[in-house]
Amino acid sequence: MKFISRSVSDTFRIARKIRLKPADIILLKGELGTGKTTFAKGLLSGLGFDKNKVVSSSFVLISHYKNSRYSVFHIDLYRLNKKDVVGFTDFWEILEDKKHIKIIEWPQAVENMLPKKAVKVTLSYKGPKERVIAIKGGNLN
Repeated sequence: MKFISRSVSDTFRIARKIRLKPADIILLKGELGTGKTTFAKGLLSGLGFDKNKVVSSSFVLISHYKNSRYSVFHIDLYRLNKKDVVGFTDFWEILEDKKHIKIIEWPQAVENMLPKKAVKVTLSYKGPKERVIAIKGGNLN
């Protein structure tokens, strides 16, 4: 499915439509500034998390969010190359755990090593204020 986003709130709203369950893996791809973290905030908001407490994982690599219903790991691989990710033991342990939802930004370095059933979201520029959001897999409301 493809969507056009004309604002941060559009991107957020589109992400909230995706229904997630434990063990789901969401791969967020796109150039810098296309809205990957905004999309992650929308996903988490749809699961009942406070969007204002969701931050970019770029500087900590992994953020863990937990409420009474869900446990979500938000992972950002932007600064890592394939060799770094392959040796990143915590990443692979989290990936294999079926109790948690995993949102992974910048998965390109190891995408061919990730489960094929992952939901793939690609955000791209359409114009100065527009984004194309392509979603492959997953359940939408």
